[in-house]
Amino acid sequence: MLAAPPSIPNLEEIERLNQEFEAATPQEILRWAIETYRPRIAVTSSFGASSGAILHMVSEIDRTVPVVFLQTHYHFAETLKLRDEIADRFGLTVENWEVWGGRPRFLAHYPDDLNKLETLDGLAIPEAAAGKVHTGIDLCCWHNKVEPLERALRNRLAYITSLRRDGGSERRRRTRILEFYQRPDRPEPTVKVNPMANWDKKALWRYIHDHEIPVHELWAEGYKSIGCAPCTLPAQGDDERSGRWSGTQKIECGIHTSQEPLNYSI
Repeated sequence: MLAAPPSIPNLEEIERLNQEFEAATPQEILRWAIETYRPRIAVTSSFGASSGAILHMVSEIDRTVPVVFLQTHYHFAETLKLRDEIADRFGLTVENWEVWGGRPRFLAHYPDDLNKLETLDGLAIPEAAAGKVHTGIDLCCWHNKVEPLERALRNRLAYITSLRRDGGSERRRRTRILEFYQRPDRPEPTVKVNPMANWDKKALWRYIHDHEIPVHELWAEGYKSIGCAPCTLPAQGDDERSGRWSGTQKIECGIHTSQEPLNYSI
C-alpha cells in the first residue's frame, strides 16, 4: 500500500505523486488522500448515472468522509432518490449545498427559467462571476453549482471527484490524478483528487456490476450523463455528455473549469 507522507504535500511532492499514482488503483489513491487530509476532505457527487462507484470505494475506507451534493432544486426526482439510496446503503453523510441565501432569494432576483435566457441584459451579475458568465444558463450554473461548491470547500484542504479522462471534453482529457489549486479566499491551496482519472468506461462499469452498485434509473432511458432536469436530454451516440446543455455551446457547468490547476513545471 502507498504510504502517506508525514505532512501535507507541496506542489513538488504532488508532481511526484502524480507519476507514482498512474500505476496505483483508485482505492490506493483514495486511502492516501483520506489519510493525508482527514478530517479536512470531502467527496463531491452529482449522483448521476455512475456516481455510486467512487462513493462505494470511499465508504469501504472511511464512512465519515462527507459527501458534498449541490442541491440546485432542478434535479430529476430519480437523482434525489438515488442520493438517498446510496447514502443509506453505504452509510454516508450527504451535505446538501444550495444557492447562497436559499432558493426563495434566488427566485426573487432571477426568473425560474434563467437557463433559457440568451443574454444577461438587465440581470444582476455578482462581482465574482464577472467575465465567467455570458448567458442565462452560465449564470444559473454559477449561482447553483459553482458558488455553492466554493463555500463547501472553503474550510477543506482536499476533495475527491469521479472525473475520468475519457469523459468527453478537452478539459477532462487533461485531468490529472492530483490537481493543485490556489484559492482566492485563503493562503492554503486545495488539492483535487481524481482517483478514477485513468479508468475507462469498461473498468467503471465492471466495478459497478461486480459490487452491485445502484445506477440512476434514467440510465436505461439513454441518459448517460445526468445533471439538472431542464438542461439534460438522453445522450446522442457514443458521447455520454452529448445530452448536457443540448443546442448550446456549453459543455461544462463550471465546477471543473472555474479554476485552472497551478503550474506543474517545478
